[in-house]
Amino acid sequence: MHSREEMQALGDIVKESNTLVIADEAYSDLVFTDKPFTSALEIPALRGRTLYCQTFSKSYAMTGWRIGYLAGPAKMIAAAARVHNSVNSSVNTAVQYAALTALEECESDVLAMHAVYAERRALMIAGLNDIPGLTLNEPEGAFYCFPSYRAQVSSVEMVGILRSFGIAVRPGSEFGAAGESHIRLSYAASKEVIAEGLVRLKQGLASLS
Repeated sequence: MHSREEMQALGDIVKESNTLVIADEAYSDLVFTDKPFTSALEIPALRGRTLYCQTFSKSYAMTGWRIGYLAGPAKMIAAAARVHNSVNSSVNTAVQYAALTALEECESDVLAMHAVYAERRALMIAGLNDIPGLTLNEPEGAFYCFPSYRAQVSSVEMVGILRSFGIAVRPGSEFGAAGESHIRLSYAASKEVIAEGLVRLKQGLASLS
């Protein structure tokens, strides 16, 4: 998660040019630090040059409903709309009503789910820290962990190895060269599934020792 100071530094960098900024803040309601989330919309230097992207998939658990919104300079929105009209057409009426209900009535549900994710996060962090050969920087937001491992296999190979133990992970290399020797795990699952996944992950990594 970017701090307010980092966001302000980004504003200072780009304000001397015509650089455009895309702010994808899908996980803004899923923050797990003692510092409040800082949106790009709060940074004066980013005004007029930022395309703000938001989705209902994360905060409101509406993954697959394919609905979200953009905010930004009129010319940027118009250009995006032209592409959207050709690729995705319109959002159906039922989904629009669902999104409206989410905005108007579901704030308490978002807070309740945040508490549930916090419990799952704590469970996964404790479990990963208990597995030899893993190193974890605790995630500050979203619902993923991204531990590194010491085993001398690529992250793509690691995915196959762990799959044979009945656990599905994403290879860290999908997220850039610095992600090699990492795996991505999601805690958007029940505590029972997370606990069992940790057992299988420990077994899989132990098989490489």
